[in-house]
Amino acid sequence: MNSLSLRIIRGGTKKSKNSFGFSLLKIQEYEVSGINAELYESFNNSKSPDEQLHILKNTLENSKYVSDLSLIEFLVVVFLLAAAKHPIKCFITRHITKNINLQQPFSDTLASHIAQYVAKRPKSYTEYVCVAMKVATCIENFPPGSNAVRAVEVSLTEYLVTCLECCIKTLRDEQALSPTEKNEIFNLAHLAVRLLLYIIQKINEKNTENIMCMFIAIRLCIKELMFDDDVPMDTKSVSGILFLYMHVIENGPDSWLDLFASPTDDLLTLLRNEAAQLALYSAIPTVVTMESLQSQTVAGKSIVIVLTQNIVAIGERNPSESTLSLGVTRTILQISKSIERSGDEDVCSGLVAVLLDFVWPHLDHHMDSVRHLTAQTLTNVVRYCTKLQNQGNNKPLDWVYTALSSLDKGRKSYYVSVTSLVICLGARNFIRQFPVVICDLVAALHVQPVQASATTALETLLQNHAPQASTQCIYEQWILPILSHVANSTPDSTILNILENILAKALSLDENLISYILPHIKQSCESPHKDIRCVLMLVNVVQRSNLSALQIEEEDEEEWGGLIRYDVLEAAAVDAVDETRVLVLALAVQGRRLSCPLAARQLRLVLRILHYSAAPSPHARHLMLGLLGKFIKRLEDSFTVLKRQKDSSDSRNKINYYLDFIEEFRRQCFSNLIRGANYSRRFVALQLLSWCENAHLEGYERTWTEEYVENLLLHLEDSYENNKALALDILDKCPIQLLQLKTYSVSLELDDILAQASCMKPTECVSAAYKLDLLVKKLPGRILQGKSCSAAEPVIYVLVERMVRDLRAQLRTAVRSVVRAARAAPLHGLLHCLRSTLHSVNTRAISEDKCWTSLISQLIDTCIEVTDAVACVVNNSSPEGHLPMDASGVSVTDTGNSGGVVLEDGRPVTAQMVLLCAWRSVKEVSLLLGTISSRLTVEGECNGSGSLSVKQMQALGDHFTSLLTHTKHRGAFEQAYVGFTRLLSRLWRCRGPRLHGLPAEWLRALLRSLAAAPGGARCATRRSAGLPFTIQAIVTTEIEVQGNPKCFHQCMKTLLRLACPPSLSYKYRDIYTTKLQDGTSNHIDSEEMVDIIPDDVPVETRTHSLNILRALYRNSALEESVSSYVGTGFIVALSGFDGDTWAERNSSTLALSALVSRVFGVAPAETSTPVDRHRSNTMTGRIFFLRYPRLYDFMLEKLKEASTDKDNQLRPCLYPILLVLARLYPSSLEGTVSTLKLVAFVPHVLACARSSVLKVRQLAAKAMVPLISPEQYIPHLEMTLTIIRDVNIKRNYCHGILLQLVKLFASKPERLCDMQTIPLSHLLPKTLWILEQAVIDKPCYLLADEYVKMVNLILWRFPTLLQIDIISKIENYLEQLLFYKQAPNIDSGRDICLANTLYLYLIILHKQNDNKIPDAIYKGLSHKSYEVVLSTLNYLLISHNNIENNCKFQEHLYLLANENILHKLRENHTYIDKLCEVYKSNKYLECIQKTLKVLTLENDTQKRIIEIKTNLTNISDVYAIRKIIEFIQEEHYNLIHIYLECLSTFISRRVNDSNLMKETILTVIRVIYDCSSSDNTDDTRRVVVDFLEKNLIELLSLKLEGMCDEDKFEYKATLLATIVTVLEDDNESLRQRTSNAVMKLVNNDSITTSVIPSKAAEMLRDYIEEFTDHNTAIFLVLALLDFKSEVCLTDEITDECRVFDQNERYNIFLEETILTSECGDKILGLCDKLSSNIIEYILNILDNNMYKRTFENLCFNHIVTLRKIIKGEIVSNNNIMNPKIELLINKLTK
Repeated sequence: MNSLSLRIIRGGTKKSKNSFGFSLLKIQEYEVSGINAELYESFNNSKSPDEQLHILKNTLENSKYVSDLSLIEFLVVVFLLAAAKHPIKCFITRHITKNINLQQPFSDTLASHIAQYVAKRPKSYTEYVCVAMKVATCIENFPPGSNAVRAVEVSLTEYLVTCLECCIKTLRDEQALSPTEKNEIFNLAHLAVRLLLYIIQKINEKNTENIMCMFIAIRLCIKELMFDDDVPMDTKSVSGILFLYMHVIENGPDSWLDLFASPTDDLLTLLRNEAAQLALYSAIPTVVTMESLQSQTVAGKSIVIVLTQNIVAIGERNPSESTLSLGVTRTILQISKSIERSGDEDVCSGLVAVLLDFVWPHLDHHMDSVRHLTAQTLTNVVRYCTKLQNQGNNKPLDWVYTALSSLDKGRKSYYVSVTSLVICLGARNFIRQFPVVICDLVAALHVQPVQASATTALETLLQNHAPQASTQCIYEQWILPILSHVANSTPDSTILNILENILAKALSLDENLISYILPHIKQSCESPHKDIRCVLMLVNVVQRSNLSALQIEEEDEEEWGGLIRYDVLEAAAVDAVDETRVLVLALAVQGRRLSCPLAARQLRLVLRILHYSAAPSPHARHLMLGLLGKFIKRLEDSFTVLKRQKDSSDSRNKINYYLDFIEEFRRQCFSNLIRGANYSRRFVALQLLSWCENAHLEGYERTWTEEYVENLLLHLEDSYENNKALALDILDKCPIQLLQLKTYSVSLELDDILAQASCMKPTECVSAAYKLDLLVKKLPGRILQGKSCSAAEPVIYVLVERMVRDLRAQLRTAVRSVVRAARAAPLHGLLHCLRSTLHSVNTRAISEDKCWTSLISQLIDTCIEVTDAVACVVNNSSPEGHLPMDASGVSVTDTGNSGGVVLEDGRPVTAQMVLLCAWRSVKEVSLLLGTISSRLTVEGECNGSGSLSVKQMQALGDHFTSLLTHTKHRGAFEQAYVGFTRLLSRLWRCRGPRLHGLPAEWLRALLRSLAAAPGGARCATRRSAGLPFTIQAIVTTEIEVQGNPKCFHQCMKTLLRLACPPSLSYKYRDIYTTKLQDGTSNHIDSEEMVDIIPDDVPVETRTHSLNILRALYRNSALEESVSSYVGTGFIVALSGFDGDTWAERNSSTLALSALVSRVFGVAPAETSTPVDRHRSNTMTGRIFFLRYPRLYDFMLEKLKEASTDKDNQLRPCLYPILLVLARLYPSSLEGTVSTLKLVAFVPHVLACARSSVLKVRQLAAKAMVPLISPEQYIPHLEMTLTIIRDVNIKRNYCHGILLQLVKLFASKPERLCDMQTIPLSHLLPKTLWILEQAVIDKPCYLLADEYVKMVNLILWRFPTLLQIDIISKIENYLEQLLFYKQAPNIDSGRDICLANTLYLYLIILHKQNDNKIPDAIYKGLSHKSYEVVLSTLNYLLISHNNIENNCKFQEHLYLLANENILHKLRENHTYIDKLCEVYKSNKYLECIQKTLKVLTLENDTQKRIIEIKTNLTNISDVYAIRKIIEFIQEEHYNLIHIYLECLSTFISRRVNDSNLMKETILTVIRVIYDCSSSDNTDDTRRVVVDFLEKNLIELLSLKLEGMCDEDKFEYKATLLATIVTVLEDDNESLRQRTSNAVMKLVNNDSITTSVIPSKAAEMLRDYIEEFTDHNTAIFLVLALLDFKSEVCLTDEITDECRVFDQNERYNIFLEETILTSECGDKILGLCDKLSSNIIEYILNILDNNMYKRTFENLCFNHIVTLRKIIKGEIVSNNNIMNPKIELLINKLTK
């Protein structure tokens, strides 16, 4: 795990509320006149907002005089000082609102302060911001504040007008304003306009005249804002309302009609501008009542209709303006809300028609916000139409029905409309109008884009329909269609869950449905064609319903709950679909109550499921264990209830079968702990046993056997630690008498365990630790060994003392030579066991024990010495390949780098072994010291002495900081980080100031050393090694433990300042990253800053700072704290790309990567779809730049520099900026509340196409796509196509534009109609010169290649854009380029260009004249360019549907391909000849492979392939088969599956030729078997399964006349071995397909359902037993079958990996021992009938000449090993032996 992303979570710690969400309030001295000095001082000296709030509450509670003026003054000052939503401001607001007596004094004082503020006349707009914000907070739901504002409304109005004038003057006069500064001015203007609107709306009559005098100035300001295109639309909308209010106040209440009749000059001026016109029209519904709008007319039409039409017209005239579209939709929604209050039906009918005309196209608008608002509008309109229908007017509703019928059901708009109509009309009326709507909605669940909308519509429809309809109606219209859909389609688990929830909801709405569902279930079970999914789904729905009317008969031995027969459930328990088996298990284990008894058949069903699903897939395992955990709990609770009722005979019977079940359950789980079982089987068995052993079953004595204990002890050495832990937990319940036995293969003697702990393999050390835990808990005598100990916790003390003694002995070896220690004294094993043992010690009990104190002190010293001993390795600059030599004088040569140290087996010690010893020793030391410091008591901290002293704690901290500073090996310092965090957590919790202050001291020292000078012990590579971990540990633990990020803020400010490159402009540096000229900090927390930053920061220091910042940005525990530093971090990281050194640029890259992950999220998995990857890693430009506004200016400035650079210099900073832009896309609110628009980047990204650097052009193309909104798409394409019309355009620029065009054409918006693309059709013909230049002298193939890609996308995505004549010209150019143009001297990119050209040429021929395609294929196969030949072969494979598409050309061709082309090719015999010629003459492997694949897919081409390879003709079938087998065995492994397919096809067509089969079939089956093992490729094994699927029944029924008995037996045994091998394949799909083939063989197609492979394997064994001759010998073959897979790995491997476990190398699913066990049972059953001496009988089989060859070919060395074990020449538990041989012998000799 990467510790940089670790989140440290500790129980019992709580974050301080609002600890860093809001800042402290500091009252300045000039504001405190009249305020109590003591109150002021205590408030200002507070350390947190919480503390200030506490002071405020206490002051108000203790105040004697509620209306104390000094206190009121204090409250007003604090109120104005606090930001909006600050907790203190919210508290004051609530307090004043609740206390009526305080409101007037507070309002008066507040008015006085506001008057003081507005009396000043600032000179800059920035000085207005603070006052405007303070005043704005006074009017937000705070009546006393509103009264204060009204008291000073005249002076405040004058101030706000001056503010507006200042904003407009600044915008007009300042030419160098950055976009961010302009945005700040617009925000201020918006606030001022909003405040003016509030004042004018609530104007006092006595002040009306004074305020009206300022209307002229206000109007002038509003006009300036309205006509400025950069002003956000929200500001214009508020300005429109203000303008209209002023007009009405001046000219009377009906003067708003001037907008339609006779507008004044001011109105006329504004109406000429679209945005201003919309703002004024939008203001009318706000200012004017709906009654007035409907009663007034213009030219005989109601004003409200005219107004609506005018607003809609604005949107229609400006479809590309997103801000106007959103504004139009908002106003339309506002009008629709008031339609129901109208009394004029005629007017409203006309309005409905206008609104519906607007609604239908906008339901599919590209902007989400527009779609949502339109849906709300539709709901309002439909609601009114329903009202009209109730009054007898059906016409408006008929309009809605007609329009809905014409909507596309593939779009969300249809389902949104359905939901709205159902809500308003009711389900019954809607279904009457649209009878098949339910079926349509259910079918739509398969369409992913509309699945959520269709689900919502279904739920809404059902919710409304169920209360209105009868039970029979719901059953027929809902239940049956859903079940029919499930039965007749293939819904995935998501759709099944949705439908099941719908059915459950229906049953909850109408409980009477149960009377229909129950008979349906029983009837379905009786049907021979039942769909088990439907049945189980219905049963599950019934069970979820918990209906009181349903009386489930748990005791029924034939039916579960009286619903479904157990034989149906037993069949479903072996179904191939995981979800089906999980559903069966859910039914078997769940009940209405946990205490409800389980029936005997239910328990047997659980055993059946566990038997066949003992090794489930990870997903199924997760689901099954969840259910089985509930089952164990229910078993426990129901058993308790039965014990209480033990007097009844029925309860006694149930108790008996409960106990029988539990024993069988445990026996089955223990049997699954067989050696060689895969991880899934072992984990499930151990987890179930753990739950079972911990379940309380009163009076039940569990049965334990030596075999059980043996299996559990073996699993203490399991490869997976969670399995070790589970095994230990189960052994803890084992009787001690059994554990004391010494007959087990796993030793529990202390000396043996400590020897295992000293093994070099890490997994052995972990196993030893678990065994020691077992000794401590169950066998303490083996530790004490008769000794007495007076120390506390004597057993653990003696064990720790022994391990420390052994550790010091190993340490002495390591001090002499680390190389020798890696062989004989690896250290880390004993350290791990010490850590594990100390976890279980009682720290309170040993805190005052001097023996323990001395032992702990010795252990700490030893750990530090261990670190020093191995430091030469982990501190080396390249520890991975370092091999330190001891002082013995051994020379190091190229061949003798081991220092003369060898293992007992004669092999040398390798560098990897030394590294393993060193870094794992450091790891275990770190974790052990972390455990000691976090668990043991500290002197002075627990009211007494402790096991650790203050000096030791400080020494531990110094050790960790030194270790993290010097260590270079990542594994070592990652674990040191974990140990250090444990120490720090303890220190932060300490009460003593000395210990509590240590982390802060260490942080300051680190930052000082970082800034002081470069070099030293810090690692300049490896991402600064442990330094980021050190600082990260300090700041994260501070926040986790204390909730106070004081050190974090100090650290971030210092690091950002140190990381700033000198080239970074001053305006982009935060106030905490700069110093004033006098050297003082200008941040309020300057006393907390590390004031050590030099004027010229060295490169190395900047590099380290960036690496540390990267770690802090990545850490999930700092998510909230680090957010305020992200913007500055982006600027610093982006600037670092322009650094002069590689180290700085690399660190900047890593820091930027962490920031991108922090902002945009972690990169999705490769398995996700491109759409998912795109959506999960992007953000709207509006949100991004509102969060980090200075980034807008910075990125725009850098792009401007690049776009205006005439020298075309390399600018590394450009790359990351373009990458960030590629993750941003325009918001639907773009330009409404902010002027930081993405559109400003478009011209500069377009200019990047001029770059001479290819990567810049490519990144610019990628970044351009998301910047272009759908409404800008066509205009932008027009502009770019216009650019490349110029024949004299520079080639780099043309290439960059083409790259952008390719990306843009590939990202066509969904809702683009053909009419919009007409302008493009006129421009494209003028760009044909790009293709034309490729067929003349001096061609540029790069341009032609991109142009070809563009044309392909146009033909695909825009099929009407190119006219026939243009396509013909393109075809002509392509033909010349491909077949007639001679290669020039300079041909860069020619081959790739020609390959893509061929693809496009074939695409055009498909569309124009497919008769020419065969000729093109022949020419392509004969082409001199290898890439063209490969493209031709790819096309042929596409035609055969036998290739994965990996480019846009192939995707397009895949859609166009048809069988007719292949038929035309096959009509000419030269087609195969041409393929054969390519196969024979080509020298490239990929080309040979694909040619061979195409030939294989054609009919009867196997002999032609052999003729080419052998130069022979007229070959026989037998010879052909032999040669193909030879090719399979000798050719390149990439060709094996193709030759194997040739063989399988050849044999499949001749399987009924008895003579041929007699000669060749045995050899063929041998080859098929060899290709079925796991060391073959997936493609090869897939061909084997294909062969078995087609021919299994025929192969097993062959007569084989003329073959000897030996060959017949080998043939049948090899064929069956092949089936068994692929049934154990690692690929789930191949296993299931083989299982289906076995089903066909066994059942002869009588059963159509699929079963799980484990069940198919059982059926195959039964088939062999019943229908196969020599079945005992065949079972023996299968039991000893060599799967060519390592089950138990020995050290017979290379030195480089010998220290690590390598078991389950090839096939993690394979379980040889399980197969052997099952075959052994079959052998026992057969031998009981044939022989009393089974071993002798088995040896006779092995010696039989009929079987001997087969055993040698299929079982190899297993036969030899078996014989030696039987003769006693090999010990049975030898580690070299495959455990299945021992298992078979044990089973046969019982």
